Amino acid sequence: MQLLSVKRKLVAPGKILVKPGDRVKHDTIIGKMNYIPGQMHRVPVAESLGVDYQEIENVILPTLGDWVEKDQVIAVNDLFYSRLHVSSPISGYLSLVSKYLGLAFIREPLPSGPKDPIRYSAEELGISKIAFATGFTVKQGTIVDKGRVLINSTKPPLVSPAVGRIREVSLTEGYFVLVPLYQSTELNAHLSGVVKQVLADDEVVIESYGIELQGLIGFGKESVGELMVYPDTNSSLFGKQVTEEVKGKVVLHRGDIELSALEKLAGYEAKGVILGAIDLDILHQFSREEPLVLHGHRMEIPFTIVVMQGFGQMMDLDTYAQLTKYHGKEISIDGATQLRAGVVRPRILIPLGEDDQID
Repeated sequence: MQLLSVKRKLVAPGKILVKPGDRVKHDTIIGKMNYIPGQMHRVPVAESLGVDYQEIENVILPTLGDWVEKDQVIAVNDLFYSRLHVSSPISGYLSLVSKYLGLAFIREPLPSGPKDPIRYSAEELGISKIAFATGFTVKQGTIVDKGRVLINSTKPPLVSPAVGRIREVSLTEGYFVLVPLYQSTELNAHLSGVVKQVLADDEVVIESYGIELQGLIGFGKESVGELMVYPDTNSSLFGKQVTEEVKGKVVLHRGDIELSALEKLAGYEAKGVILGAIDLDILHQFSREEPLVLHGHRMEIPFTIVVMQGFGQMMDLDTYAQLTKYHGKEISIDGATQLRAGVVRPRILIPLGEDDQID
């Protein structure tokens, strides 16, 4: 066994809910953000008030992290015969004041949204497929704000219920799928273990003992589930092999996977799949995105995919044999991948107690 360590960080101001020494499970809520960070708006304070960039902190009225309303005065410069002021263009949090740029930055909070993808069809909306096609206002892949009009041929027009991305569109069949991008302000532990450190009130280090392996490339976000091993009997995982037994599981298969199997894993709500390889065309058909452009956390798919070997290759037999020993154990996976500077590879973490150690 080896020491496992993960850092969990709030990406916006909030509160850490645990302390060093606390024992946590993977789904323990360890922190909560005050808001979900959205677009950053620049306010030219120094230029508007006629002050030197270095003096900008002296004219700002709110404190960093304060909430400001739209049109609220956020900076003032009292002159001999007049008073200049600058107002916030939006409601949000004062996130940064730069004496090098002479700017104040207001961070707009995003509304939380539903967790699961939302499918709309012409039939459910009570319109014809022709009306659906002519009234649809956005393109596949578009990021939409909450309240944006998506179809203007319904009465009233259909608007987006959340900030999200249009993942799939068929104008001929009359349907589209909206994937909400922002769901929760809560931060979970991801790894079952012990809180080692709380850093700067926004970051937690969690440690455990177990097994860690690194993948070659990953797609999707973080997932935790019980490991379910498919025997090394053929090179591809086919749809007919996938049953409802995969629900909540992280599936291991030494070879690659067919589109039908990916679709059934999604339908049965699997948490993830660890593969030796995957065909890029199949992944493109499944995700509707370009796999080598949008990978890691940026690809919105129903479950996490970790590829251990590459494209067109079986998983190394020793790696596969090592993983099969932990069939039925809790496993944490993360599809985060960065292939340029500061390389990040997907992680597989298997926390183990002393009684669980397997030679």
